[in-house]
Amino acid sequence: MRHGPRLDSTAMSADRPVSLLSYFERQWRVILPWAFAVLGAVVTVTLWAVLRHTRHVLEGTSYSPELALIFGFGLTVAGTAYTARFVGRARRIETLVAERTSALEREIAERKLADDALGESLAAYQNLLDSLPLNCFRKDLDGRIVSANQRFCETIGRSVEETIGRTDHDLFPAEQAAKYRADDLRVVRTGEVLEDVESHVTSHGDRLFVQVLKAPVRDSRGNITGIQGMFWDVTYREHAEEARRRSDARFRRLVESNIIGVVIAQLDGRLIDANEAFLRMVDSTRGELESGALRWDRITADAFRGADDRSIALLRSQGSCPPWEKEFARRDGSRLSVLVGVTLLEDATDECICFVLDITQRKRMENELKEAKEAADAANFAKSQFLANMSHEIRTPMNAIIGMTELVLNTPLSAAQREYLTMVLDSSESLLAIINDILDFSKIEAGKLALDEMRFDLRDAIGDTMRTLALRAHARRLELACDIDPLIPPVVIGDQGRLRQVIINLVGNSVKFTESGEIVLTARLESEDADALRIWFSVRDTGIGIPEDKLGVVFSAFEQADTTMTRRFGGTGLGLAITARLVDLLGGRIFVESRTGEGSTFSFSVRFRKAEGPSAETLTLDAKLDRSRVLIVDDHATSRAIVAAMLRDWRADPVEASGVEEALAILRDPTGAGDPIRLALVDAKMPGKDGFDLIRAMAESPAMAAIPVIALTSSDRPGDARLCEQLGVAAHVMKPPKPSELFDAVAAALAEPREPSAPIASSAERSAGETPPLRILLAEDSVVNQRLACALLEPNGHRIAIVNNGHDAVLACRDQPFDLVLMDVQMPEVDGLDATRRIREWESAHGGHVPIVAMTAHAMKGDRDRCIDAGMDDYVAKPIRARELREAIDRARTARDVGTRRRNPTEPDPSSDGAPRESGTDKECGAMGYVEPDARRFAVDWDRAVAELGGRLDLMRDLAVIFLEEGPRLLGDIGQALTRDDGRSLRIAAHTLKGSARYFGDTPVTELAFAIERLAGARDPAEFAPIASRLAGALECLLDDVRRYVEQSKVRSGE
Repeated sequence: MRHGPRLDSTAMSADRPVSLLSYFERQWRVILPWAFAVLGAVVTVTLWAVLRHTRHVLEGTSYSPELALIFGFGLTVAGTAYTARFVGRARRIETLVAERTSALEREIAERKLADDALGESLAAYQNLLDSLPLNCFRKDLDGRIVSANQRFCETIGRSVEETIGRTDHDLFPAEQAAKYRADDLRVVRTGEVLEDVESHVTSHGDRLFVQVLKAPVRDSRGNITGIQGMFWDVTYREHAEEARRRSDARFRRLVESNIIGVVIAQLDGRLIDANEAFLRMVDSTRGELESGALRWDRITADAFRGADDRSIALLRSQGSCPPWEKEFARRDGSRLSVLVGVTLLEDATDECICFVLDITQRKRMENELKEAKEAADAANFAKSQFLANMSHEIRTPMNAIIGMTELVLNTPLSAAQREYLTMVLDSSESLLAIINDILDFSKIEAGKLALDEMRFDLRDAIGDTMRTLALRAHARRLELACDIDPLIPPVVIGDQGRLRQVIINLVGNSVKFTESGEIVLTARLESEDADALRIWFSVRDTGIGIPEDKLGVVFSAFEQADTTMTRRFGGTGLGLAITARLVDLLGGRIFVESRTGEGSTFSFSVRFRKAEGPSAETLTLDAKLDRSRVLIVDDHATSRAIVAAMLRDWRADPVEASGVEEALAILRDPTGAGDPIRLALVDAKMPGKDGFDLIRAMAESPAMAAIPVIALTSSDRPGDARLCEQLGVAAHVMKPPKPSELFDAVAAALAEPREPSAPIASSAERSAGETPPLRILLAEDSVVNQRLACALLEPNGHRIAIVNNGHDAVLACRDQPFDLVLMDVQMPEVDGLDATRRIREWESAHGGHVPIVAMTAHAMKGDRDRCIDAGMDDYVAKPIRARELREAIDRARTARDVGTRRRNPTEPDPSSDGAPRESGTDKECGAMGYVEPDARRFAVDWDRAVAELGGRLDLMRDLAVIFLEEGPRLLGDIGQALTRDDGRSLRIAAHTLKGSARYFGDTPVTELAFAIERLAGARDPAEFAPIASRLAGALECLLDDVRRYVEQSKVRSGE
């Protein structure tokens, strides 16, 4: 007990102080329980001894407790003393432990703070490395990577875990790893920093360049413990340096090649360096250059020093100057022509580099070319003068030829004579047009074309010019419109004739190269001052357009956008060249905008002098007619818009309609906005129902009959004026309308009310009385039919173009417009049905619809249906009768004007006379479908045949003469087809013979030829020999009859 228990230091906690008393209490109870047991026993024995002594005293028993008390007291004192000592010692130990614990706590806290600071420092260092745009790493002496930033790991394609602890041999190819290790050992060995540029090829085959920096890592004692390094991509810099090296090498080769002179000079004229080529140019040596005796101003000829000063001034102010020509004065007194280019050096503001090119040879050639050009201009001038004189001399007799031809054409002539003279007139006019172009062009080149300026009405001049072009445009079914700015003064001073020529050339060109759509002339006031004004004109069309690569040559002489157009459209190629020269003479400019297939726009400006008078004409309707509602009916939007703009300028209120039905809807609408319609402007020529049909409908309606009507007519319909008079229209104005004429018509129509007129005939009823001449294409392989058709059509003024087969008919319809096509169904190469289909296909892609009338001997119902299904509009049966042909033309004309295709309303019955009948095989033929014709039908009824031709004895005689030649030829063609077993040729020859023979009635030749034609496609041609034999006999009989008729007609005519 004296020694006390031992302290267990493991029971002490640095983080939580412990009371020593509590500690010892726990120790006594756990470690020394016997001490408490002994102490308890002593106390118990002592108490027992005291209590017993007390009992003996009370009982009187003799007992001595002294020893027990003394022992117990002593034991108690000793234990108490020991315990007190132990407790005191424990308190001293507790104090020491508390002090030591506090010190330990402070030391632990300081260490923890140091560890935290170190961790933060390491994290900041790593973050710094990761954020650098560099690849950073650290290795130990064994070459193992102990740290690396994120960029380094991404560059080598590894994660941080895969990188740390690895060597270069683990991460790179052997050759690269060996090189990197050798560099590391060199740094460790020398202790110096290593800087290098390394290159390697990536997996994609690209060569990369990197800048590498490696340095040793030392400890606190200065010992090298590893290396640290970084690298970055310098590929772009290396490429730039390589490009600069190549550029320097090229420049050195250029300078050393001595092809051109190269000089480095200061802006004050001192030459710093130069190559040998420059020294040879100025006849100087390098010693003179290095000594400073050679200066720029000293070698420059006096006449060119001003050019040098201007260039140097530009170089100082703007940093650059254009090259200039000058001359160097050489030592021997000669001059050297050079071209000089100068540029400032980048690293200096007063130094420049000069490139000097010897142009002596070029200047000599330029002088020679100049002299040659002057000689050529003189020769060209003489040629132009000669050409102008000759053109004038040629044009004078040409005028007489044309005039006399026109006079002869007005006299009675035979058809052949009229045909020949018409060809002479057409050719003469074409030749005169060419001569006029050449004359104008030669005058322009010779400088003899002078302007004839005079005072004239510009609007009327433009309107009259467009009026002369309207016939050509309307004949091609083109809409011609004219839009004139109302701000243009009515009267100007200028060359009216040349302006008219320019407009005619441009609009005429548009008409020539436009197949459908519209042509619009626009005139706008571009600018004006006190004395003059400039008018801007444009001619826009919807034609074939001009390829973009040809726009630059269209105004050149003898040039066209496409040489094939010269053959297709004609012309010399002078029109636009003359136009450009005329516009230039008129003080303007011209240019063109075009896209292939979309049309062209030619624009030009002309300068006019102002004339005395009002600056602009103001046309205004009477006050009582102000804001009158005027209906405009026209299928062309552009024309409607132009007329509507005119009416608004006159303070009227235009209402537009694109067709008859829309116009009637506006006129019949009782709840229409505004006042009722006061006047109607109606285009007479529209697709579908035309303007005259609208006028008729208005006249038949009590509500519309009082509305005055102005008809806008076309110049290609001469009967329109008479129709307007018959229909009672208030006025008619030819398109495109002149503003003054239209204003007068509108003002007159609105001035007085109009009484309703009587019902008017429809357009179908009018067509019989009006037969304007047409341009007709005749597709027919039979000479007889060709001659007959021409004889029947030409007296009515129709112009006929003839082709011999369907293929040529298709090409003709594509090349030029026709009002009507007369198409034979059975023709060689391409038949009429196939040709019609091809024409319709072409029209569907390019627009338009030409009426096609079939001429066929196939008059049965099924054959007529095939003609209509193929796209034909009508048909006439062969033989051609004058009345039937005229009726078919009238129906086609109506269909063309109305815009609808219709059948012949007077179709002959399939069973009527005049056409082969469709009968059964048993009745019509035996084994081969043929029945022997009646011998009594061999005689020709000449009176009936002549009557079918309108009583034309001369025409019947011509047909008879032609048949005498064509009949035997066609019989020979049938025989050859039988010999060759050619069923198609057999059918064509039989068809032609049948058609030619039918002009003489229903002869056996017609029956036999028809039988062969029908059966040719179904049987072997060799089986037709019996029919061919009978056909030959029948034809011989017919030819005899025809010969007798011809001889008798000669006797009657006195030949």
